[in-house]
Amino acid sequence: MSISEARRREKTRRKVRMPSLSFIVARSYPDNVIGCENQLPWRLSSDLRRFRNITINHAVVMGRKTFESIGRMLPHRYNVILSRGESQYNEDYAFVENIESAQFAADMYSILNGHTEYFIIGGANIYEQFSGLIQKIYLTEVFTGNLKGDAYFDYKIDKRNWRLIQEDECAASDSDDWPSRFSVYVRKDNFIRTRDVIEFMTYDQSTDAFVSRMLERYRHNKPRDTRADMEQILLPFMIDE
Repeated sequence: MSISEARRREKTRRKVRMPSLSFIVARSYPDNVIGCENQLPWRLSSDLRRFRNITINHAVVMGRKTFESIGRMLPHRYNVILSRGESQYNEDYAFVENIESAQFAADMYSILNGHTEYFIIGGANIYEQFSGLIQKIYLTEVFTGNLKGDAYFDYKIDKRNWRLIQEDECAASDSDDWPSRFSVYVRKDNFIRTRDVIEFMTYDQSTDAFVSRMLERYRHNKPRDTRADMEQILLPFMIDE
């Protein structure tokens, strides 16, 4: 076996620890409504501020309808939008066709920026698609009583599987229509997502240009070797099998 082949095999035995995925969601209590006619059915300024503070500078993953309800890219975040059609990657946002492509874009942005977490922000179908991958839930329950809606977050937080680590009560105010409760849950079996180093660093034509542009920004536009840079960036995220 050649030295280069031995090194390659050694790399394939190493894994990249991928960022964790978190839900961040506000729903009515007791009906679990999260939207009505593609809009939030309440005014809750304190929760919007909290949402911004938690997600700022991170990747956020959303569906097309959620993106349309927001009406713009969320500033100071990497927006990943699940939508029909061919995936299009950009340094500031990505339109993707499936959850695997969404994970690739959000993983790449997070790792290049040293983040260990990114956020799934809706809507209902997107929460459902990612439900088996999440490790943390940032949940706001809005005490509206019975409320009309057409989108729901019915995910049941089973206390046998989830641990409550934070809980804050929030009163109604001039800027908040309803009282609410903010809770943070973490999964008790805190599994780790990993990928083979070689697999993660193997890009196709549709993603190679995206990775190169992201690295140019990371390197402040200094031309260098893309693969060598990625290996250096991945070092803090590598674990042995």
